[in-house]
Amino acid sequence: MLILALLTVQTVQADPNTTDKTALAAAISEAETYSGSIQKSNPNEAKVLASIIDGCKEVQNNADATQSDIDFATSAINESVNQCKIAIARNALSTAISEAEEYYNSIKGKYPEQEKEMAALIGNCKDIYNDPDAIVELLEFTTAIPNEGIKQVRTEVARIDLAAAISEAEEYYNSIKGKYPEQEKEMAALIGNCKDIYNDPDAIVELLEFTAAIPNEGIKQIKTEVARIDLAAAISEAEEYYTSIKESSPCIASVLQHIINTAKEIKDDDKLTQSDMEFATSILEEVMKQAKDAVVTGINTVNAASRMAEKYYDLNGRRFNGKPSAKGVYINNGNKIVMK
Repeated sequence: MLILALLTVQTVQADPNTTDKTALAAAISEAETYSGSIQKSNPNEAKVLASIIDGCKEVQNNADATQSDIDFATSAINESVNQCKIAIARNALSTAISEAEEYYNSIKGKYPEQEKEMAALIGNCKDIYNDPDAIVELLEFTTAIPNEGIKQVRTEVARIDLAAAISEAEEYYNSIKGKYPEQEKEMAALIGNCKDIYNDPDAIVELLEFTAAIPNEGIKQIKTEVARIDLAAAISEAEEYYTSIKESSPCIASVLQHIINTAKEIKDDDKLTQSDMEFATSILEEVMKQAKDAVVTGINTVNAASRMAEKYYDLNGRRFNGKPSAKGVYINNGNKIVMK
């Protein structure tokens, strides 16, 4: 309101032949263009600037305005535009610093070197932001720094993550090498592709970040394939054992057959995971172990009973070779036997 009041002050009657409003007209035009460009993004600043423009237009259209009035209006509108630009640039820099601090916190304690880089960058940007004399060009230039810094540090972090993912993939590759030929080939190809991206100096951060996730997904998929292969092998072994005992130990074989059938369903279900396969394998192997123990125990029990049935003793505890033929009372398998 003070500016508007000053703009309407008339102390000397102007001579229209000696006043020049060219600079004022240009300043108003520039201010209107700028106000329109910030209307949506910064409506409050645009509103304040519009009031200054209206006041300066009154001076422009006032035939009695002196050159001093015109120069004042021109200076006022130019300075208002400059202050508006500074305010907007300062707000933008504040936002950029906040984003940089958020990213800094996301990598804090994980990537020491990159953490230092971000801390230094944020500190420098805050120095500019807190400088009351910082001009609009410096503020605008500084605003771009955090975004570029984040991009650079993100690239470094992505390369570190990709290197770690490749190393993990190579470790897993070595653990299956020579055991699972097809999966070994898959892992080798995956590792090779990831290394190509890692070694590309022009690889952008988005590509590096995307690639860093590939080894983990590849390992996850191949681990599931390996677990499925192991389950298939366990099923094959169990079926072979089932066949060998189904006549001699039908009850044990029946239990084994049920778990074999379930294991087959799990093996053939593409939606199930590595842990599902491994669980089924562990259960099948445990049932197999118990079945073998039960069969062996049963055989030993039968053999022991057979051996006991062949042993005869007289009442004095003397053992006979085979079943005695003489009449008398004998002990066989803990029972008294009368031979007549």
